[in-house]
Amino acid sequence: MVSNPPRSHTGAPNARLIDFDEAVIKTGPMGSTRFLRVRGTLPEDGLGVKLAPRIYATKPDYWVIEVAAPISRDVTERAFEVSIPIDGVTGTKGIIVRGHTHEVQFES
Repeated sequence: MVSNPPRSHTGAPNARLIDFDEAVIKTGPMGSTRFLRVRGTLPEDGLGVKLAPRIYATKPDYWVIEVAAPISRDVTERAFEVSIPIDGVTGTKGIIVRGHTHEVQFES
């Protein structure tokens, strides 16, 4: 039986979830904006990486941000490092960074 990787449930619907090695929250150079930075290695060639916050009708306790891999012919390296500002996508208690087989939780 072939197992298909889980699909993203975010603004990246045609992407699949991939794992990551490290997720950290950093403060921007001016100190007012926080960024989520994720590093890892792509599981195969022909994929890109996108941090894709889930879409909610109301603010959740923990906002889930998925590490998604859409098909991309422009990517030439498998190692990746991506970041997004998280000030607008943080739940009342924090965020969860979700990959294919694991997730990391950050408190606000």
